[in-house]
Amino acid sequence: MSNSSHTFLALAAGVAWVAFLALGGRAHAASDVFGFWIEPDMGAVVKLYPCDENLCGRLVRLPAGRPKTDVNNPDPVLRSRALEGLQVIEGFRREAPGAWVGGGDNGRVPGRIYVPLNGDTLGDASNSYAIRLDGQDRLTVGLQACVITCMMNSVWQRLPADATLAMQQRARPSAD
Repeated sequence: MSNSSHTFLALAAGVAWVAFLALGGRAHAASDVFGFWIEPDMGAVVKLYPCDENLCGRLVRLPAGRPKTDVNNPDPVLRSRALEGLQVIEGFRREAPGAWVGGGDNGRVPGRIYVPLNGDTLGDASNSYAIRLDGQDRLTVGLQACVITCMMNSVWQRLPADATLAMQQRARPSAD
């Protein structure tokens, strides 16, 4: 191998290492859940991102005609808070590549999903929820016991690449 080949390989390895470190030591493949997703019930865009060793999600865009504040929250004090920018998924832990769980196990597993449509918070001590990647652009969200077969699951679609760039520019700066 020539010196220029060795130099190129060393440079490529260095660039890959810097990219790895920039991602916090975790390489996020395109086949992972991180990124922007369209939640079908509200038509909202949710950004899924790593938070510590867990998975979290923030509502980053609502479609026209949807309330912009948390009007269905059971706590009257919170009904005036803005929905865009609100963390709606928190504390899900990785169970396997592309699979995350939260709630259940008598409260020993953190992880909750807040549903602005009705003000419910899913992921209590008795119900475990799962977020599972089904192919590169499809995400299934539902009760862990039936995330494969239940009709009540929600199927999210990954936001196309061109729209993702616009969302990244629009998303509020945060610590995620």
